[in-house]
Amino acid sequence: MKHLAFLLLCFCLIGIGGCSRAAPMTQTELDALLPTLVQGTKDNLAGIKSGKGTVTVHTVDTKYKDGIPSVWESSGTYLVAFVGNKFKITGAYTVLRSDSTDPSIMNGAGVVVPATVVCDGEKLIMVDLFKSLIGNRTGLAQMFASSVTNGAFIFGSNTGDAHGVTSLDHCLPNETITGMKATAEEMVGESNCIVVEQTKNKCETTTFWVDPAKGFCISKWKNGVPSNHTEVNTTLHEYSPGLWGPSKHIVFGERLDAAGKMLGQLLIETTYSPDYKLNVPVAAADLVYKIPADVILTDLDKK
Repeated sequence: MKHLAFLLLCFCLIGIGGCSRAAPMTQTELDALLPTLVQGTKDNLAGIKSGKGTVTVHTVDTKYKDGIPSVWESSGTYLVAFVGNKFKITGAYTVLRSDSTDPSIMNGAGVVVPATVVCDGEKLIMVDLFKSLIGNRTGLAQMFASSVTNGAFIFGSNTGDAHGVTSLDHCLPNETITGMKATAEEMVGESNCIVVEQTKNKCETTTFWVDPAKGFCISKWKNGVPSNHTEVNTTLHEYSPGLWGPSKHIVFGERLDAAGKMLGQLLIETTYSPDYKLNVPVAAADLVYKIPADVILTDLDKK
């Protein structure tokens, strides 16, 4: 029955034999489709059990002062391994450019910085050079969701997932289905996606583009207000029949002041290498990490 429903949905959305739908869906049809979209994103997420492979991250962080930009740019390569909600990301990034006069930015061009992110399912640890932070996985992930020094952790989600896939109810953990609304059909690349919106605080809207033909994955999302917003675009890949995940994420964010002048821009491009696989065996040793003795540990949960 589940497969039949999926086939019927694909027939409605993209047609058979390349024939497109004659007319856009009505709001009544979109409303009826929303539960299927929510469940579809959950089913695809639940189908991802493990993964392992190489990921590269390119980051460009631009700040503006009096209209003059300063750029911090880096490129890193990391090995990712995860089983369920336990994972380890380890590697290093190289600073390609650093022309900022900000004294808090210590890593100049040419510096190679080892970085590790580990989660045991509950606690999350980030180690960058000789400093370490440990805390609740979701809270710490959100805190560093725009951190250039931990760019490896930005895999298209701010909920602390190593695999870069999420679901509608995972994106909005405090929302019920009544807090979401399917609003339109819209092409993303060559895919006909369903646009789902959620608004909070009467002004901040999060918008998701769900691709029913690609495992109900979220191929694009954006949130925030005009003065402070983020957009994530995901290129999807079928890792095994019916199991979809990312092959690339592009994260772009902007901050403006009250007068509309640009304060900062952040671009992070994460690419999953051909050796990255989902639902493959991952040894327990691949998830173990011992904090070096010379690392200064800060436990955020105890502050």
